[in-house]
Amino acid sequence: MKAHRSSLLPLARASRLQPAAALGVTALALLALAPLALSPLRIELLATFLTFGLVALSLDLIWGFGGILSMGQFAFFGMGSYGVALVSNELVDLGRLALLLGALAGIGAAVLLAVALSYAFFSTSLGDLFVLVTIALAIILERIAVNQTELLGGINGILLPYWAVPTNIDGYYLVVLAVVAFVFVATTIAVRSPFGRVLRAIKGSEQRAQFLGYDTKWYKIAAFAAAAGIAALGGVLYSILTGFVFPGLVGFEYSFDALVWTVFGGMGTLYGPILGALAVNFAKFYASDILLDYWLLLIGFLFIAIVVFFPDGLVGIGRALRRGRLPRRNGLGAMRAARGFLTARGRNF
Repeated sequence: MKAHRSSLLPLARASRLQPAAALGVTALALLALAPLALSPLRIELLATFLTFGLVALSLDLIWGFGGILSMGQFAFFGMGSYGVALVSNELVDLGRLALLLGALAGIGAAVLLAVALSYAFFSTSLGDLFVLVTIALAIILERIAVNQTELLGGINGILLPYWAVPTNIDGYYLVVLAVVAFVFVATTIAVRSPFGRVLRAIKGSEQRAQFLGYDTKWYKIAAFAAAAGIAALGGVLYSILTGFVFPGLVGFEYSFDALVWTVFGGMGTLYGPILGALAVNFAKFYASDILLDYWLLLIGFLFIAIVVFFPDGLVGIGRALRRGRLPRRNGLGAMRAARGFLTARGRNF
């Protein structure tokens, strides 16, 4: 009887995955067809918000699956952006090859910095202070970008060479969409692998994972380095799209926004934070145009409503609609959401 049940487990899992896979393919197809229905301005916005979605996805990888809260994730996004801007201006004679070299430089620098920081804290007893270090990282890098006027352009930022900016917005949007889809698939495979299972075990109880024989610090370092590389990749795509980088890209304000996108979309899903980045940023765009100075109030009320009534974010709303019933309105949902939003684990503060 046990053998019969165990043989049905793969079929049961496959049946659960098929609707999700079909929904993902449908969403990807609709996004790919967006240039046929949207204006160039909307397509450029969509491409921009997809690059932001990579930051939200990277945060979900370490926070939603590994319990590592980073409040400076946009610091790596900015490193990728500045890497492309600096190298393309210095090696302008190389043409578009300079963009590739800049991308490699920016992503490589972000990954190396992530490895150094995470190793310094996760291999010692200072790991609980790591979230504060990520805040400091964003603030320090922003101040460096503002003060270095000769190298980094200061508050005015850096313009990329004119030839670096794509003239075919629709074509570049499809490139961004393909990169985001590839990163999502690769990350999904990673979190379903043995590495991902250990990462979830660390989030549940790092001490228990250590008792089972896992050297947890290396799993956390690897996850944080991968998340930094993903965020930097988003910065590379963003800088080429806009042709301009500025100090705010490495600052704390955008990093806090990434936390909002992740919680709003739904932690622990990978696709939820991307959806959250698109939804929140488009809501800001349209609300600010209509409500002028009051749009922040609307976004704030909307975020509170989502967090209180749907602790699992927009993904939770979709699941509730599929079940045909809404979750109960009680204080537990708000408590869960607040605890998940403010801490990765209770002992982080």
